Amino acid sequence: MRAIRDYLAMLPGVLTFRANTGALPVGDRFVRFGIEGFPDLFGSMPWCWLTDRPLHACRYGHGGVRTGGHGPRPWALEVKRPGAKRSPTQLAMAATLEAAGWLYACVESVADVQRALGR
Repeated sequence: MRAIRDYLAMLPGVLTFRANTGALPVGDRFVRFGIEGFPDLFGSMPWCWLTDRPLHACRYGHGGVRTGGHGPRPWALEVKRPGAKRSPTQLAMAATLEAAGWLYACVESVADVQRALGR
């Protein structure tokens, strides 16, 4: 995940956040945190809504000006080790985010992220 986070940090205009989920022992009980099934990484990126592509790939040549059909697009990435499968809760969350207009992908490498985010 470190290589993926380092790659995302280099992209202009891309905001990235890490979503931690789990449970920690507090005294004699466990306290859960995070939203179950939420992807590991999420954020937003500049987007051209006219072409439904990342702003850097916008064929209208607006020079990166965010007017009219340009604005942020939320994205989420579930990072898995090669061969690992998503849980039913993660699959349900993916469907929910995609239905809400998020760009969602399950990735294993920087190359997967590049394909998913259109870089």
